[in-house]
Amino acid sequence: MTRLGRGPAGGPRVGGPGGAAPRTAGPGSGGPTLEPGDVPGYEAHLVPAFRASKRYVCPTCTAPIAEGTGHVVAWPEGLIDERRHWHHHCWRLAVRRGRVTGAR
Repeated sequence: MTRLGRGPAGGPRVGGPGGAAPRTAGPGSGGPTLEPGDVPGYEAHLVPAFRASKRYVCPTCTAPIAEGTGHVVAWPEGLIDERRHWHHHCWRLAVRRGRVTGAR
């Protein structure tokens, strides 16, 4: 019987094809997985908590994104000076509501 979870001796997660855990949306996952290219005309990247070394203000809810909080950084293609940092949830809502669409 195959056991899902940590690999032998604390190694990488196992399970699913090729030993990798499948990435799916579902209850508790927060919705669809964000991948670069999900919004045509935009670059979007996930910033993991351990790399979030500054405080930002989310353009959707105007609440701060504290240091050490994972989030999304996105900008219109070719306009990196217009990059903004978003809470994961706020980014998904903005995309779903059509507030982040196409390149300028």
